[in-house]
Amino acid sequence: MEERVKRYKSLGHTVNLVTSEDKSYLASAITFTDDDLKGVHLPHDDPLIISLQAGHFQLGRVLIDGGSGVDILFWEAFQKMELEENQIRPSTTPILGFNSQRVYPKGVVRLTVVVVERTLPVAFLIIDSTISYSAIMGRNWIHRM
Repeated sequence: MEERVKRYKSLGHTVNLVTSEDKSYLASAITFTDDDLKGVHLPHDDPLIISLQAGHFQLGRVLIDGGSGVDILFWEAFQKMELEENQIRPSTTPILGFNSQRVYPKGVVRLTVVVVERTLPVAFLIIDSTISYSAIMGRNWIHRM
């Protein structure tokens, strides 16, 4: 761990450590520069869209939604990931969809997610709905980072 901290500091990065029980983890800060604002009209309310590794698949167009209490993987993305349907565990709890209608998930799949050098197990509700995102990461995931 000390070697990684030294390497990051030598590159001019701020290093944050998060302590959880008896372990310490590097917590990489997400920062933005003026270059990131090119083409953005201020003030803005643009959504935060990222890519992340879920299982062995690079998942693009992932919406970070701090208001959502669940992590959602959309059925089309699940199929593209070539995961086996036997990995899906049943779930009968409906969620409230974007159109204020109840949506019943196909089930839950557990995947290892890698973002900013952190690896976390995430239980995704699988939803069969047409949307421009592959997944939505809710507030529970954000707080584990």
